[in-house]
Amino acid sequence: MEKENKSEKKKVSKESFRRALGVFRYLKPHAFLFSIGLLLLVISGLLVIVITALLGQLVNPQAGSEIAGGAMTEKIIGSLKFSEGFGTGGQVLTALVGLLIIQGIFSFFRVYIFSYVTENAMLALRKDAFSTIIRMPMQFFNERRVGDLSSRLSSDITTIQETLTVTMAEFIRQTVIIVVGIGWLVSYSYKLTLVMLLSLPVIIIVMVLFGRFIRKLGKNTQDKVAESSVIVNESLTGIVNVKSFANEIHETTRFTQSIFSIKDIAMKSAVWRGMFGTFLIIFYLVHLDL
Repeated sequence: MEKENKSEKKKVSKESFRRALGVFRYLKPHAFLFSIGLLLLVISGLLVIVITALLGQLVNPQAGSEIAGGAMTEKIIGSLKFSEGFGTGGQVLTALVGLLIIQGIFSFFRVYIFSYVTENAMLALRKDAFSTIIRMPMQFFNERRVGDLSSRLSSDITTIQETLTVTMAEFIRQTVIIVVGIGWLVSYSYKLTLVMLLSLPVIIIVMVLFGRFIRKLGKNTQDKVAESSVIVNESLTGIVNVKSFANEIHETTRFTQSIFSIKDIAMKSAVWRGMFGTFLIIFYLVHLDL
């Protein structure tokens, strides 16, 4: 029996994963623009690292032309054709301002392109979702509440849109920063890089554990929000019956209990996110002491 349940769960997971990947087909008509957005995102991530190195050079207490940040920093500075006295604060500050302006321009176009692509993709997704729901047999509507369907049609698609616009972009940008940052650290100090990499498995394991629990709480919050929307929809749709039987207090109580449950789950999620942030800070401080 347990094996059958596990097999069924695996099938459901695979089906959910396949459907999740199906969302990306709505991005296919905008593949060229989306690729440009990804390229700008990668460049923006690289600029973050260069700007960080320049900030370190700017606050470097050692005066003179020596460039801090390792061999990779020296190669980048050399490729930009700066003069030999680049270590002076004036040139570093000029380069820093110039790169910040460039990054700001790239970030603007990246956000605009991502928003344009995802808005058009979500337009097609909303149209297909409503077209599919409206063509379902009556048994489908008998088993589901209208408020739940309308809430899912709006909130779930909004979540997908946020994932494509913000979450995926941040994932790619942070991946670029981590990969290039590790190479940068190797050029600066391989011993420091080794110590940092040895601590990564602990952080990753904790992130996975925290992430699963927080994701579960987020899903519960989304379900509770959908339930509250259903109560609003049912109450306003049947307002004649509510008024006829003087059920205003009953409906208000139902809605109040629903939104209180939303608050409780959200605060529980906030506690776990706060604990995760505290763990990272303490782990970082202990790591520095070591």
